[in-house]
Amino acid sequence: MSLLDISDLRVSYRGAAGKTLAVSNVNLTVDPGEVVAVVGESGSGKSTTADAVAGLLPRGGRIEHGRIEFRGADLSRLDHTALRRIRGRHIGLIPQDPALSLNPVSRIGPQVAEVLTIHRIARGAAARHQAIELLTAAGLPDADVRARQYPHQLSGGMRQRVLIAMALAGGPALVIADEPTSALDVTVQQQVLDQLHHLVSAAGTAVLLITHDLAVAADRADRIVVMSAGQVVESGPAGQILREPTHEYTRRLLADVPSLTLRATPPRPDAVAGDVVLRLEDVGKDFGSARGFGPSRRLTAVAGVSFAIDRGQTFGLVGESGSGKSTVARIAASYEAATSGVVTFRGQDIARLGRREARMQRRRLQLIHQSPSAALDPRFTVGRCIEEPLRAFGVADRRVRRRRTCELLDQVALPGVVLERRPGELSGGQRQRVAIARALAVEPELLICDEPLSALDVSIQAQILRLLARLQRELELTYLFISHDLAVVRQICDHVAVMKRGRIVESGPTERVFAHPEHPYTKALLDAVPGRHTPS
Repeated sequence: MSLLDISDLRVSYRGAAGKTLAVSNVNLTVDPGEVVAVVGESGSGKSTTADAVAGLLPRGGRIEHGRIEFRGADLSRLDHTALRRIRGRHIGLIPQDPALSLNPVSRIGPQVAEVLTIHRIARGAAARHQAIELLTAAGLPDADVRARQYPHQLSGGMRQRVLIAMALAGGPALVIADEPTSALDVTVQQQVLDQLHHLVSAAGTAVLLITHDLAVAADRADRIVVMSAGQVVESGPAGQILREPTHEYTRRLLADVPSLTLRATPPRPDAVAGDVVLRLEDVGKDFGSARGFGPSRRLTAVAGVSFAIDRGQTFGLVGESGSGKSTVARIAASYEAATSGVVTFRGQDIARLGRREARMQRRRLQLIHQSPSAALDPRFTVGRCIEEPLRAFGVADRRVRRRRTCELLDQVALPGVVLERRPGELSGGQRQRVAIARALAVEPELLICDEPLSALDVSIQAQILRLLARLQRELELTYLFISHDLAVVRQICDHVAVMKRGRIVESGPTERVFAHPEHPYTKALLDAVPGRHTPS
């Protein structure tokens, strides 16, 4: 008998624009001790399905039809009080974002202990002691110390482990993990998922894993359920889905996952060896601690970084969060001044440029941020956002700028109707295309792409990668591509440098680094890429 049995589920949302059907005729089961992954793009209905199971549909959400049977009881018929008794005790939940799920003004230990107290598992000193044991089991180092800290004092991976401890505190039969590692680096992601697997396997707990990443599902799930536009389009054993997908949508998802395909970068004939656009020589960057927070000390973010990028080349800079790669990007873009070393753009030392020369150089070197929200003013229309660099540099008149804006929209494959919309009215992929168009407005020679894909679904990632490759061919662009994702880097970069703790530990042609990594850290990054070891 299945632990969870969802049959003919239909969920709608009612808002100012009327009723929207989010999930239609969904059927899936989870057996005791089984890991079932529900995969699909944003908006496919996978999180709505999970929320319906947990009884956590947001305001306006309503189960219109169907049954959600858990241990024989129909959860869709229970009232709020009955659901609260089940949620946490029998069904655990690991949310996507610890920043939104943990109380920022409460210490970690009491938050875990609260689960034990609410469900009358333990009280007082016993609850506090058990909370530390749960944090230790979840893989949190120095759990007794961490229990006295606040969420902001922990790293992203540590906060995610706290959520795992809270989800498993009641000894649930089922854990719903909703995108539990999407915001983490691949090595931290691997550690967290390994720890979750160890804990649920030891307890015989079943897992409903919600993810947009088929590679993660390939590594972790017994069965995969593929959702698109609110419906289940395909389901089956993980190995079967990966080897013999029957639905076109599943085949497209598989083709778009770089960590499953690990496609090599084809030779780039347009790259001109020796025609150096950007060069960094022994560059370092130190930051001082803020006043009022203990004795003053220097933090070294970057040390001894050297590399050169030839015209037409895509140079990848990879590493975990905190490795210094984004600091290097900001130094290269002249947003930060290097503490030591030399940065030259087209042979000119950028530190020695006068104000006018530095301003003109910025026309030739543009930055694409990780989040389009950082580059696009939410008050402006899309047309105004793209046109703004042209206005700032005094390029042509209003009519010519408008024509150029339309041309840029066409270059990034966006319809003209978005010109009068605001960024908040667009999808994540559309906003990133607008950010790219804005960066291209002043016809730069070098684009610095700082994690431009990390917030996007894999299918949208693939679209943006193809767009960047096309623009490079058509406009003869040079890229500095910053990422923590080696699989993405392999698809787009000719040359790659691996950073750890502010230093480059390995560099070389992308295929050589992937095929024959030399440094242990590079090997660890490659081994952590999800989907490389798919089930048979």
